[in-house]
Amino acid sequence: MSSPEVFIRTSVTKQKDADVTVEELKQAYLDFCDAKGWEAFSARQFENVLTDLMQRVHRVLKRNNVTRGTKTLRGFKHVGLIFKTNQPASTQNDQY
Repeated sequence: MSSPEVFIRTSVTKQKDADVTVEELKQAYLDFCDAKGWEAFSARQFENVLTDLMQRVHRVLKRNNVTRGTKTLRGFKHVGLIFKTNQPASTQNDQY
C-alpha cells in the first residue's frame, strides 16, 4: 500500500456534513508523512492519485464547490480529516 493510500484509509473518514479541500488534504498528508518519518510523494504525485483513491476508498468524487470563506475551491464533500498534526508520531499507526 502506498503512503497516499494509507493516509486516505486511516486519516480521512466519511462525515455527512463535512468537506475537505485538496489543499487541506495535501497539507495533512505531508504532516502525516512527517509524523511517520516517511518520504512523501510530491504534491503533484499526490494530487494525481488522490481522486482515484478518494473514489475507491470513500466513494466520493472531486468537486469544484467546496467553500472556505468567500472562495470556492476543489475538494470533496461528505468526508473529513481525522489525522491530528499535533499528535506525537508514537501514537500513530506505524504498521504500514
